[in-house]
Amino acid sequence: MKRLTVLLIVWMSCWAVVCAQRGLSVGGLFDGRIIPKERMVETKVRGKMLSKYRLSLFRSVRFTVSLHELAEVTELVGSDAKSAVSSERMENKERGTTLMLQMAPVAGQNRYVCMKTAIDGGRVAVMVIYMEGKIESLDDLRKIINK
Repeated sequence: MKRLTVLLIVWMSCWAVVCAQRGLSVGGLFDGRIIPKERMVETKVRGKMLSKYRLSLFRSVRFTVSLHELAEVTELVGSDAKSAVSSERMENKERGTTLMLQMAPVAGQNRYVCMKTAIDGGRVAVMVIYMEGKIESLDDLRKIINK
């Protein structure tokens, strides 16, 4: 019986991570439908490690892309930007371009999508991040990121 309970808890945790990006265009990116998972470095963090940042989920994918793939990824993020509550774009010659989006909350959780692009040795490196939690604005998120 204990095994069944543990298995159920693990399954529910995995399901929550899978459903986190539901309703967002970038969900397909995290599922490996745009860039194959073998070419991505994925990070998922959930739980106590994030609580001091007022986050409940952090999920990121990093990869290098061709110009065609960059256009696809940019289109997905751009599609989400159309329904964003708030957005901010930062450009820096050395660091590249960063786009931060605050999406509409779901189930009491504020949601954020960030995309960073940079040219790395002639290749375009991309990182897309999905976060959810109690952070209330892009300004608050920026303060946490810049600590």
